[in-house]
Amino acid sequence: VLYTLNGGQTNYTMLSVDGLVFTASNTSIADGTYTFKAYVNDTSGNRNDTSSVTFSVNTSNAITYCRKLDLINTVYQLKNNIVASGDCFVVNATNVTLEGNGYSITYGQSSDGNAIFANGLSNITIKNITLVVNNSNRKNSRAIRIENGAKINLSNINIITNCSTSSTAGCDGILLVNTEEVYIYNARINTTLSGNSNAILIKNTGAGSDHKNHKIYNSELNVYGAQSSGIEITGFNAGVSNSIIEDTSIYSDQYYGVRVNGGTSGSGNINITRSNIMSNLQNRYA
Repeated sequence: VLYTLNGGQTNYTMLSVDGLVFTASNTSIADGTYTFKAYVNDTSGNRNDTSSVTFSVNTSNAITYCRKLDLINTVYQLKNNIVASGDCFVVNATNVTLEGNGYSITYGQSSDGNAIFANGLSNITIKNITLVVNNSNRKNSRAIRIENGAKINLSNINIITNCSTSSTAGCDGILLVNTEEVYIYNARINTTLSGNSNAILIKNTGAGSDHKNHKIYNSELNVYGAQSSGIEITGFNAGVSNSIIEDTSIYSDQYYGVRVNGGTSGSGNINITRSNIMSNLQNRYA
């Protein structure tokens, strides 16, 4: 069995231990887009070509398309605007910075998805970027979704979510699940008439430790959908502690400016200073 990456100009032998499954490795492929094609000959000399597979290799920190960010201790540099059919960036390494350089990601064009997703990681920084979803069919499509993480820094971020008008659209600007030490600075987040679509949603999914050391400051949050808060912090048999909202403007058209729920067995507390919070409900807080 042979394979080629350049239309047959160069062929490489694939290896097998059982004559049935063939593999090959190549650790020196340069960055670029390739088409993999295998050529198979049986013992009678008959030849069969498999269908081709196209793939890309990008080991540099310059980003021009949606991909996994999987190199530790790396500052990735966005070099242009990107349009994504669903998801765009998945962070798979610790100590990663995504420098947006003022460019934008328009995501969720054809299917539900997140612009940026990370799970189980720490020391993640996302900055200087615009994230937009603008499709009335979208649900559960967050600009930034981070789960089970700590020491997350989000700064100079513009977010616009315009999804389904369903009461359960779930197009939050930022979703943080089971996180600690998240710092959000200079965020401009607007969610339109999508229901249950908070500007920032911070929650626990099970019994555990408090939400701790979250700080949101120098930001502007505007939400217009039903049951959509500017900031919602929800625990599950846990509490909310040492969290701060500072120098931030919050407007909720149909729900609460800030909603804090410590859970059935938890306590909820959050310090709000020098912030302007408005809501069309009688109460701005809950």
